[in-house]
Amino acid sequence: MTVIDESTGTTVTMVSYSPPIRNGSPTQNPLEFENDEITEIDAQCYSNNQNLRYVSLPRNVTIIKDNTFRECKKLESITLPDKLNIIGARCFTDCFMLRAIQIPNNVHLIGNGAFENCKNLRHVDLPKNLRSLSYELFSHCNRLNYVEVPKNVKEIHWGAFYKCESLIGISLPDTITKIPVRCFLGCKSLQYFDFTVRNEIDDPYITLGSMAFYNCIGLVKVDLSHSSVYSIGQQCFNNCIKLETVILSNKTKLINKEAFQYCKSLHYIGYEHTQYHEFQGKRLFGIDLQYVTEIDNKAFGDCHKIEYIKLYEKQKLRDNVFDQTKLDYISLPGNMNVPKGHEIFDQKNEVKEVMIRSKIPDISCTVAYDILAGLVFKNPILADQPCTVENLYPLEVLIGVLCFGNHPYGYSNREEMKYMNILYRLLRMSPSALEHLIIRNFLTE
Repeated sequence: MTVIDESTGTTVTMVSYSPPIRNGSPTQNPLEFENDEITEIDAQCYSNNQNLRYVSLPRNVTIIKDNTFRECKKLESITLPDKLNIIGARCFTDCFMLRAIQIPNNVHLIGNGAFENCKNLRHVDLPKNLRSLSYELFSHCNRLNYVEVPKNVKEIHWGAFYKCESLIGISLPDTITKIPVRCFLGCKSLQYFDFTVRNEIDDPYITLGSMAFYNCIGLVKVDLSHSSVYSIGQQCFNNCIKLETVILSNKTKLINKEAFQYCKSLHYIGYEHTQYHEFQGKRLFGIDLQYVTEIDNKAFGDCHKIEYIKLYEKQKLRDNVFDQTKLDYISLPGNMNVPKGHEIFDQKNEVKEVMIRSKIPDISCTVAYDILAGLVFKNPILADQPCTVENLYPLEVLIGVLCFGNHPYGYSNREEMKYMNILYRLLRMSPSALEHLIIRNFLTE
């Protein structure tokens, strides 16, 4: 079986597996049932049986109860009857030698962790009537490399593919609206993830859960543009060290704490299938998230390939959003929603240019003093470069904002002293900018 990534044209070959057959029957003697008419296999009845290698269940069995074959560590193959409806929780947990299983289409429920820690399971055919993937269903199935999820599945539960280290491809139906907590955590071989949700589905909170792709160190590209994802959860893509490109939906509003932290190869996140942003005639790798309204603490911390960030007035930014990102260019609106006392940039002696996309009367003290002045103190080179649409230097911007009184909290003598102290320090840092300010004022008199 092959899977083609349409955006790159990359073809991935999936490994299939069939159990060994000799003269029409499995190589090991099957487990025999005296009563061919039984309909249920009792809970735990074969649990920890080290003699089982092959099982063929009677044709009338409809239910296999919880833990039935748990820790049957030598079980290699099992034949399930067509009438089967339910596979119980932890039914095949720790069946280390089970390599392949075909589940009949009448099965509509597979319990929590049914195949957890089946370390050699390589191939599974899921039934067409299945409604959900249960909690930790394939957790720690280290050899599982491809799964096609049936179209009738509407829900995936916590950790369904947790640490499936060989998983390189998965096909999801367009009816799923949530990628749950730790769903693909530690899937080190997963390279591409394309999440599509049917347009007719009316769910305003399509989400990627916390740590859903945490430590997916082989992940290169994520496409969410056809999913209308509203929220990207805490640490969702944390430590995806090869992740380069993320395409978002314009419905994405929230990027939660540390969502992309340590994504050291990330160089583009936006809405187009391009690899760069345009900034003053330059092609730069970076972040331009016009429709995102909130970005939480260290969401892009340690993203070393990000060169450029463009922020918007409607966005609410938390502390150290871009911690250790080594930004070169920063574009700011005239006003921003930054909690008082929060520092969103920590770059020192790295930022080459800052632009404020507003004229003086529309620039708030939050942008001027809490952000711009802080950047200039850490990057003195900025003091001698124009930074607004009026081509004003930082000193001119700060003095102008102070004169206009664009202060969100109202003035007090203490605050005025604070801002005058900031100006005094900047004047000492930048004599050339001060000279420009004097000449400008002289020419306008």
